[in-house]
Amino acid sequence: MSHARRQMQRLSELGIKIYMDDFGVGYSNFAYVLDSPIQCVKIDRSLARAMLQDPGRAQILRMLIELFHQIGKTLVVEGIEHEKQVRRVIECGADMIQGYYYARPMPEDEFCRFLENHPWQEQ
Repeated sequence: MSHARRQMQRLSELGIKIYMDDFGVGYSNFAYVLDSPIQCVKIDRSLARAMLQDPGRAQILRMLIELFHQIGKTLVVEGIEHEKQVRRVIECGADMIQGYYYARPMPEDEFCRFLENHPWQEQ
């Protein structure tokens, strides 16, 4: 086991959750997800952007979500900018959604005001 994986395992044992960002691009792969103590996988925005125009991409997203759920991982889909994308990602079974549809990045003080004015409810 590599030094990095041992450290990740120790952090996980301490209760720290480890997320993999941008799955589907770069060096991300299934073996890494299986061999690492990753609790959550964040699907890259490139898949979400094209899913409304390409039914095949929506099917791939659905299958990825099902696959990761079967091995006990939580899924975040990033890059969501439109209500239609929100609906489609929810239909596919995503656990969490991230994107400009909800809010753009903002400074801490603005973020605190945003949270005060937009109470979130778990569904």
